[in-house]
Amino acid sequence: MPEARMGRVPGLLDEINQPIYDTLELASGTATYRFFTVPVSGAKSRLLTNMTLQGQLPAPQSFTVHAVRVIAKSATADASSAIVNHMINNSYIVFKVGEKEAIVVPTLVLSAGAGLWNSNTTDLAQNGSPDQRAIFTLSKPITIGVSQNFYLDLNYDTAPTTAQDGIKVMCMLDGVLTRGVQ
Repeated sequence: MPEARMGRVPGLLDEINQPIYDTLELASGTATYRFFTVPVSGAKSRLLTNMTLQGQLPAPQSFTVHAVRVIAKSATADASSAIVNHMINNSYIVFKVGEKEAIVVPTLVLSAGAGLWNSNTTDLAQNGSPDQRAIFTLSKPITIGVSQNFYLDLNYDTAPTTAQDGIKVMCMLDGVLTRGVQ
């Protein structure tokens, strides 16, 4: 006998604490990096993103953003603190929901609250403490509505050099995901 599948219950929604995240790799000569535009596919696994659509959530999902984080990840063994520090200190973030800029801030303000930490080495950089409580929380949450477009740009005034190649940067939106009940 085939397994019964439960469909969505019309009009009912539930809420869960589920961050939305996306990861990009820095490359020389690129001044702007746009997050949340490439969903899970052959090119991107769930380790790198949890987006299933390009630049929006599938209906009937919506999301209330309570915090925005930028997490620098080293993709190569020779990625030094100077390279990560350059990214953190020489770029800024524009988070746009629909046609509105929701946040415009230097990247160094958006602390990671995650990542590797080793007090025995001098060649390790991270954007803030790896403590989950050490993040930039919003005093007024930002809502991403049903089928509403959104993205986050990491911008440099001057494009990075080849020294920045190989650094992966994750952007994470912490908040509450509203979804259909099954």
